[in-house]
Amino acid sequence: MSEQESNNGNGELETGNPARMKGVVNWWDGFAMAMAVPALLLYSLGDMASILGVGSIVVWCISTFVAVWLVFGYAELAGIFKDKTGGMGVFQYAAWRNSKIVKKHPLLGDVFGVIGIWGYWWAWSPVLAIGGLIVGHWFTMIFPQLPATILTFIPTDIAIGTAFLVLLYLINYYGLAGGAKLSWVLAAATIIPMGILTVAPWVMGAVDMANFHPFLPLNWATGELEPSWFTPSAIYGILGGLFIAWWCVVAYEAAAIYTAEYRDPARDTYKAITASTIFVAFFYIFLPITTIGVLGLDGIRTDPLVAIPNIGISVFGETGGIIMMIVMMLGILLALNQATNGGGRALYQMAEDGMIVKQFGILNKHKVPATGMAFDILFNIVLMWLRAPIVILAASAIGYCLVNILANRSVTFMRKNFPDVERPFEMPNWMFALSKYAFIIVALTLFAAPVFGGTSGTLIGFSVCLIVVGVYGYRKKFQDKPGWKIWGEDQMPDYMKGQPFADGRPAVGTTRDAIITITLMLAVLGYIAAIGFWLA
Repeated sequence: MSEQESNNGNGELETGNPARMKGVVNWWDGFAMAMAVPALLLYSLGDMASILGVGSIVVWCISTFVAVWLVFGYAELAGIFKDKTGGMGVFQYAAWRNSKIVKKHPLLGDVFGVIGIWGYWWAWSPVLAIGGLIVGHWFTMIFPQLPATILTFIPTDIAIGTAFLVLLYLINYYGLAGGAKLSWVLAAATIIPMGILTVAPWVMGAVDMANFHPFLPLNWATGELEPSWFTPSAIYGILGGLFIAWWCVVAYEAAAIYTAEYRDPARDTYKAITASTIFVAFFYIFLPITTIGVLGLDGIRTDPLVAIPNIGISVFGETGGIIMMIVMMLGILLALNQATNGGGRALYQMAEDGMIVKQFGILNKHKVPATGMAFDILFNIVLMWLRAPIVILAASAIGYCLVNILANRSVTFMRKNFPDVERPFEMPNWMFALSKYAFIIVALTLFAAPVFGGTSGTLIGFSVCLIVVGVYGYRKKFQDKPGWKIWGEDQMPDYMKGQPFADGRPAVGTTRDAIITITLMLAVLGYIAAIGFWLA
């Protein structure tokens, strides 16, 4: 039996169109991208502690442990589909398209595939908006002399956040290697101070052990101390915390999603994912413990968004706190850089695989999906105007939970149905035995989404995951139809250009495609703006 056949007769493994990316980065560049993940603690550590108390420590420990099962599986999946890029959403669909059910009902498979990959993009994309808002807010705190608005109607924090996003687009326009270099520069200025904030309070005696007593969670709805870890409300609150935690800690799968761009996919993926696991586990387990130990719940609740920089104030004084806030801004910029890369590539691969409009499949002269990145930046500039970061974070976590469930199950599917396919990286069997059941834990947390986002956040999350079905319908009904000429096809490979009529006449109607495509994308942006008015 060949490497491309399975033992149960599924036949040759289908992978779809390969990514047209350069192999220009090494494992340490992928590791640099994963180094952005601890910065995501800035988004939710404070709120998590405020709502769950010391229960948040248990949440971060459980989520980190489960994340290792998940991410090692995703690294294996990425190795199988090493000609793909765009994240685990892309890889899971590449796996499921080989199932008998999807082959028998390709339309059904495509619908689930497009929702899964779009859900992955929706999970990553708001990192830009929320991070931009935090950076803008902190910037105005450091420089209080700045005006409240620019040009009389643009809030200063949104203007600063927008400037950050545009800067990141320009940097990443020239390729992943440039973005990875930026990651190393920012990592050197960010991760070492974060490590100091994690360890120094213990050495300097700034941790108050009384802050951990009693070691019981808070009721997520009332804020009162739970009598036990096993009351229904305590369990539901922990599940809600895990729902948010997946969005943060599992993000280190970024070390695996660039497999198509590594110089040596087998060696680089293994090294990147192993180093990233050790690195991320350190911060996600110990930094939450240190934060509660130094500040206590009352200190965190004064302003959850600056909980980590406030450790600097407690340990090093006011000046130290300001320095740490500046450093954390660099950390957020590092996370935004990763999201810029991942979001654009997810849209690119969806276009390659026939799921969204073909224009997202355009690469610039540096082999970068600049069109997808540009839409991602514009989407998040609109998103920043919603001014509801916690609700948006919880809404985007809906997409991440869905794609984690699908991706985890696809690893099991590939082990069972294609055991002989080449795997540059293969997770140990004992780890796989645990990993194949991780989807149950993730699925349970999906039911606790309202703990952080409320009913509105949950509904927003599911609706954004479904809105892509309309874009998919346009791609299949018109852009893939013979005779339909594609706007911008001179920058596309031949297999993505408009197909001639059945009688051989060339495809026509570029203007028609341009108008409808732009209208569709504006409709997606308009829907997000409408959500903003509703939340307001």
